[in-house]
Amino acid sequence: DKARMKGIFKNTSKSNSPLVFDYSKYLKFRHIAYQTYVNLDEILITDSRSEPWYSEVRGWAIKQFTENLSSSNVAIASALVLGHRGLIDNDMYDAFAQTGSMHVLAVSGLHVGILSGLLGWILSLIRSNNKGYRFLKTIIILLGIWSFAFITGGSPSVLRASLMFSTLEV
Repeated sequence: DKARMKGIFKNTSKSNSPLVFDYSKYLKFRHIAYQTYVNLDEILITDSRSEPWYSEVRGWAIKQFTENLSSSNVAIASALVLGHRGLIDNDMYDAFAQTGSMHVLAVSGLHVGILSGLLGWILSLIRSNNKGYRFLKTIIILLGIWSFAFITGGSPSVLRASLMFSTLEV
């Protein structure tokens, strides 16, 4: 697959706080002098293969956010819940980066733990000592965890947490 993107290259910006990790210095150490942010609508994929199911689910969720939230909240919600930062405009992205709070926008293992706990709690409301139900409950929780991992893009922290919670569940 080939992709074409449109974006404006900017110098890496220094943090205004002396107590925050200096990302600009880190990038310069890695011989990176410029950066750009590209929105999803600015990316042109030249291969026309169909999207996988989890991309369609992510698109549906973003559509629901768009229909029910204000535009700035859609960007934050899609980043927090789905790990999709494509809707965050450059100014908001820079504001998070300069304040050292970019980690807030990352989907992490905590999200997997919350999902696992929530699914376990909901399924525990159905009281049954049947072994078949316990097996079905485990399968539902594992499907939920791994579906979430794929929908959010499979970042290393989410995959690691999914593996750990799957191990605990089994």
